[in-house]
Amino acid sequence: MKKLMCLLLCCMMLAGCRNANDSAEEKQTEQETSSEQETSSEQETSSEQETSSEQKAGEEEKRLDDIESFLLDEGALTGERTQMAAEMVGAVDGFKYDESNAEIYEYDVTSENYMKLSNGEQIQIEGMEGFFVDAVSVNGKFVLMGTPSQETTDAFNSFK
Repeated sequence: MKKLMCLLLCCMMLAGCRNANDSAEEKQTEQETSSEQETSSEQETSSEQETSSEQKAGEEEKRLDDIESFLLDEGALTGERTQMAAEMVGAVDGFKYDESNAEIYEYDVTSENYMKLSNGEQIQIEGMEGFFVDAVSVNGKFVLMGTPSQETTDAFNSFK
């Protein structure tokens, strides 16, 4: 009987704690909502001005599969496609085409590895002490590596 009373008391205490947490969360949500409403009208004005520039940037934002499609259409990539372990060279994503000897990676342009590659420096392959790679060419956030032909490099550089 004592065990049952203890168990019941524990359950009541937990329920009380939960209600207190729920109340605190509701108050916080109410405060955030009222603060958001106050800044909403201020943001509407500035967001209208930023919308046109964001739309332009969004239209210009290219993805890795965009450059891949472009290079395939140009006949600059041949052979079998292989997904690369992009993190080993500090990239976001990457692929290679074996017959073209071309590896293409997408980078975060603020990353240290991207900065080095775009400045003509080599970077070490992660997990492979003493092995370094460098960029053949850099086009925006895309980096061409490997030993591609001049035609592949030219097509890569012409991607807009």
